[in-house]
Amino acid sequence: MKVTLISVGTLSQKAYADAFSEYAKRFSAHGILECAEIREKKIEAQIAAALDFEGDAILSKIPPRAFVFAMAIEGKSMTSEAFASLLDRKMTEGVPEFCFVIGSSFGLSDKVKRRADALLSM
Repeated sequence: MKVTLISVGTLSQKAYADAFSEYAKRFSAHGILECAEIREKKIEAQIAAALDFEGDAILSKIPPRAFVFAMAIEGKSMTSEAFASLLDRKMTEGVPEFCFVIGSSFGLSDKVKRRADALLSM
């Protein structure tokens, strides 16, 4: 029997390479276990360029005096009560405007995150 593992990218991490070797050794009594690695298409540059473009567009729309909440996966989760308390505190401090930013499926550019006053997790 022959079994083929097809992997986009390489099994370059030691744990993956070791696991494959171990399974190949165990399977050898029953047949052949092969790995076919397919070269990964590099789209990181395209994603980075898109995020940069979106970031510039987002920054151009943020009101100058706004307190900015950016929705980000690494953001802080808050209860409704804690969020309401934060908004109340900021209004008491004189914040004239709030702005909420939601990025694309690839997230937000670092420059938008740096401009944000708070990162929130959805």
